[in-house]
Amino acid sequence: MNTNELIINGQDAWATYRIKMGSGFLDALEADADNKDYITNSVRTEDGTRVILIRPKKAERNVTLEFTIVGRDHNDYNKRLAAFDALMDNGFVTIQVPSSKSDIYRLFCSRKSTSYSRGKGGAIGKKSIKFVEYDPKNRGALTSDDMEKFNMKEFEDLQ
Repeated sequence: MNTNELIINGQDAWATYRIKMGSGFLDALEADADNKDYITNSVRTEDGTRVILIRPKKAERNVTLEFTIVGRDHNDYNKRLAAFDALMDNGFVTIQVPSSKSDIYRLFCSRKSTSYSRGKGGAIGKKSIKFVEYDPKNRGALTSDDMEKFNMKEFEDLQ
């Protein structure tokens, strides 16, 4: 039914987590990033501001995505929610929607659960998560550097 609708870290989100796109998901994911500010210099002895005219580059962007989590029952829902939370706790995820674009979005989880709701029966819920896309121009094939981010290290391990 929802197979290959949403790919997270190279895995089918429905088959693995029983997760699907929530309301406004594609609109938020595919929104264009703003341009960075122009380089300017305000000199006290001159009127106005000097502007260096160069082709603008894209700025990082914040993206809030709503996910729908569907369990077979209350216990299954809790297991799937815990697995999804563990995935988001890693901090780095890639998201792809094959039916829309071939782009692979590299997102860093900045805040889990900006909003959360659960249905009456306890087997379905929605969760909004805030991400940062640091380089909106990098949406091509995954690299070995990207793969290493799936297993982020503790700060102490880097020293």
